[in-house]
This record gives sequence, structure tokens and C-alpha cells, in this order.
Amino acid sequence: MSRVLTIEKLSIDIRAGGAGTRRVVNDVSLSIDSGRIAALVGESGSGKTLIGRSVMRLLPPVAALVGGDIVFNGASLTKLDETQMRSLRGRQIGAVFQEPMVSLNPALTIGFQMMEAMRLHERVSQAEARRRCMTMLEKVRIVDPEEALRAHPRQFSGGMRQRIMLASVLAMRPRLLIADEPTTALDALIRKEIMDLMVALTREIGTSVLLISHDLAMVAQYSDDVTVLRQGETVEQGSPAGMLLRPTHEYTRALMDALPARAPTNGVVRAPLVEINDLCVDFHRKRGLLSRRAAAKRAVDKASLSIFDGEVLAVVGESGSGKTTIGRTLLRLCDSSSGSIRFDGQDFNGMDADAVARFRTRTQMVFQDPFSSLDPRMTLGAAVAEGLRHVAGLEHGERLRRAAEILEEVGLPGAYVERYPHELSGGQRQRVCIARAVVARPRFIVADEPVSALDVTIQRQVLKLLTQLQEKYGFTYLFISHDLGVVEQMADRVAVMFRGRVLEVGPRNTIFDSPLHPYTMRLLEATPRLVRRADGAFELHTFPTRRQPAPAGHGYFNNGCIPGAPESVGAPLMIEVAAGHSVCCARAER
Repeated sequence: MSRVLTIEKLSIDIRAGGAGTRRVVNDVSLSIDSGRIAALVGESGSGKTLIGRSVMRLLPPVAALVGGDIVFNGASLTKLDETQMRSLRGRQIGAVFQEPMVSLNPALTIGFQMMEAMRLHERVSQAEARRRCMTMLEKVRIVDPEEALRAHPRQFSGGMRQRIMLASVLAMRPRLLIADEPTTALDALIRKEIMDLMVALTREIGTSVLLISHDLAMVAQYSDDVTVLRQGETVEQGSPAGMLLRPTHEYTRALMDALPARAPTNGVVRAPLVEINDLCVDFHRKRGLLSRRAAAKRAVDKASLSIFDGEVLAVVGESGSGKTTIGRTLLRLCDSSSGSIRFDGQDFNGMDADAVARFRTRTQMVFQDPFSSLDPRMTLGAAVAEGLRHVAGLEHGERLRRAAEILEEVGLPGAYVERYPHELSGGQRQRVCIARAVVARPRFIVADEPVSALDVTIQRQVLKLLTQLQEKYGFTYLFISHDLGVVEQMADRVAVMFRGRVLEVGPRNTIFDSPLHPYTMRLLEATPRLVRRADGAFELHTFPTRRQPAPAGHGYFNNGCIPGAPESVGAPLMIEVAAGHSVCCARAER
């Protein structure tokens, strides 16, 4: 087994204010052999991403490698010039970064961007490059690869953009893959398939992987070696079984203790605040330059849900299943095609201009990407105060005062009011987004993947903050997430979606302990969990599931979510199998 990458006593400094510098990576060493996966874990700011970027020689301008060496395939990367590094990037060293929208050029088609590196490094024909790209897109489960090659990044969800980035990099079959949070934006099934694909690639051609992640269960399941970092220094190194399942260092134990755990649900039964009945949402885009007719894509297909006052309803499912579309439609950010929505007893379609204005002050959204949803030119105080602009009778000074109060309440007191988004960490920016959402005291909040990009300790703090604010102000949450561990901690009820259809909905404990629909079981089975034992050690296992027969005279509705089974022919219908627990079925063929 040959050594692919060796990092020896790496140190990185960042220029601080004035002429000073700050050490952010200090004397870190690790190595990766051919065909193995080495993981870097730690909190945000621990230096994980900077180490990965230093291997690519892509450190930001304010950072500098000040000590140590990086050896790839026997050659020191620190001694290569830019032309030599350019020949390695993409062809022998591939990288998948955490934010796919930043990595993909919004002005260029997916096909152009995927084929560019291939044609540059391998001199293949356009037809061959196109064939290889389509094959890889199929492997990462892009539904229509040919259409995807013609599309632009903005036409895809965050999870689908990440799949495209992975396909683009893996198509080059690199010797070393640097995967920086490669599955952050992906649901459980796609995350498992992507990680299985990486493992298969390491076995097939000997690709080594430097995996940077805050998903400790995934690291324990897939990595061969783990390095735990804290504030740029190595805390401990070893195998996942020796470190994560039986943590000994105080810091590693603190990371494990921050993992989500099931919390008590809200047992109070109240009246519905939001009622959705047979909701359909279609998106239209032109087929081509000369086409007059627009192609319609159904994002939400006859969805019916009730969200009760004061509860947390979690919506889970694959990327592109319609979760975010439902949330945006409930806030009137997307138009419905048919069906009805009632908010606090009032029909959406019957709202006049005054009613819509009142509705805007009673609903808010916490977006998935806090940095993109904050104006970089506005101070935090101004950004949060903007949430009060529709509240009648508030002067500018009063809005700023209330903004400062809520920032302090979410843990950003004093001088934070005058800071800008780029001066904050990811977790702090998410706190600002939460403050902006709750400053007007809305009744209903859509939280769209609010902790997906955060490490476990910051994630725990943000989830605790959301719970505390709900207890204090009585908010109702529609909680959109692909992280079933987070859902298990936060949700009172859970709705499972696939390709716009609600397949199962019920109490949290019922969905996790006694699921019925095969797709729900697939999601649970694809989710590794680290569970604490009585002796303080941890075990890695998935949710136990048992196949249950469908209600008499019916079969479980299949719109492609049950591999190997024929798709349903009859119309889908939700059947209530127990109080509050419904599953989507189709009448069995006679």
C-alpha cells in the first residue's frame, strides 16, 4: 500500500488587524495511504478547511503556509510553481467544497463546467466527455442527465448542485479527493449513495480521500483514520473505533455529547394554525429559444397537511422532493397552481392587500444559507431591524433598539449591532437570521435547514436557541431538514415527502419507531447513528425497521420511491392507520 499524501508539521498563519498575524493551524501532521479515507473533524474555526485548501495550494490571500511540508505522490507540493500545480488540480487532486453555488459558475451551463476540466487535462472529444459526464450524473441520481447538462446552476436545489459538483470531480477519477463537507446539503439516501460511491472509487482505482466533516456518525462509518482538531491543533488521532466509539479525550467526549438526542414532544393538542389541502405547485421554464410553450415541472403534488398551533412539524425527504417549495408557498414566496391554504382560518385566495400585509408580519423564514440571505452592506442591527419595517407606529430608533434586544437574546450582545456578516462565524450568522425572523414576534416560522452547515456543538446551541424562543414566544415551526437526528430531537410530528408527494405523516415517535411506508424505512435505514451505551461508550447502528403490510385492499403508493417495485397505477390516497398517523397508499390491483 503506497503513501499518497503526507502532511508534516503544517502551520498556517492569518493576517489579523494591523500588521499582526494569528496562528490558525499549528504543527499538524497526518498521512493517507492509497485507497483509504482519512477524516478531519472539529468545530468551526479549527482549521480543517484551511488544511484541505493548503493541499490544493488554494489558501485565501490573508493566509500563508509558514511551516511544514505537503508531499503528494513523493513530490513536495510546496516547491511546485503555479503551472505545475495547475496540472495537478482536477486531474490528480480533486476537491469538493461545502458551498456548491460558490463553486459553480452561475453564468455557465452544467455541461460546460463538467466537461471543461476533462477536455483540458485528458484531451478527449466532446462526445466522449459528454458521455462520461452523463454516466456520472446518473450515478449520483440526477433524474434527467441530458437536460441537466443544458441547465444552469440556479435551476437546481442546493442538494442537487452538490451532487453535480461531486459528479464533476469524480468523473476525472483523481488520485486524491479532498471532500470538504461533501454531504452537508444532501438527504440521508443521497448521502449514503455518495459516500458508497466514494468508497467504491477508492477500491476501484485507489483514490484516497481527505474527508472534512462535522457528521461524526458518517465519519465513524466510512473513515479509516480520524484526526480531531481543536483551534488548529491536533487533539488526538487514530481509528474511528478507538476514538469516536470510545472517546477518551475531554474535547472528543464534548463533541460526542453534542450529538442530537430525542427530546420530549409537545403533548398539547391545539387547533390547526395552517391547513393545506390538495396543494399543487408547478414551475414553468421554456423548452428552448424558439419554443413558445413552457415546460411545467410539478414540485408539489396534491399535498395535504395540518400544522397545529405551537408545534414543530418537520418535513423530511430527498433534495427536490418539494420540502422547501411547500415552505416558500406557505409564506407566499411561491404561487400555488391549485389547492387551498388556510392560515389561522383565513383562505389565502381571499386575502386583500391589507390582509396580506398583516400576514407578512405574522410569518417569517430562516433560510438554509445564512451568508447568502444577509446583505453584506448592512450592519447586523440594520438587518434585524428590517424585519420590523412593516410594524406600524415604530420609529427608526425604536426598531434599532428592539433589534439590539433580540440580538442580545440570541447571544450576540453589545458591539455586534455594528458588525457586518463577514465578521461572523457560520453559527453566529445563523443566530442573526433567527433574530431577524423572530424580532417581529411572528406566529409561524419556516426553518429551512437551519443547522445543516454547522458543526455539532454550534448545531446544538442553535437548536437549543430555537427551542427556548418557542417556549418563550409560542412560535409554530415548519422545520425542513434532511438530518433525521436533528428531526428526532426537534419535531413533534414528521411528514415524509418524495417527488412532491406526502408519503407518511404522524407523531415523531411513531415515525421513527414504527414507520409504515417503505420509503420512510429507506430513509431511516440510510441514517447511521451514534448511540451512547450504559458504560459511556458509543455504538454505531441505524434505526431498526420492520416491513409492515399495507392496509387491507391497498398497496403502498410508489412514485419511484420503492426500487424494484412497480409504480402505482391507481390514484394515491392518504389512509389514517392510527390517530394522527397516515400513510399514502394506492388501491391494490384486482
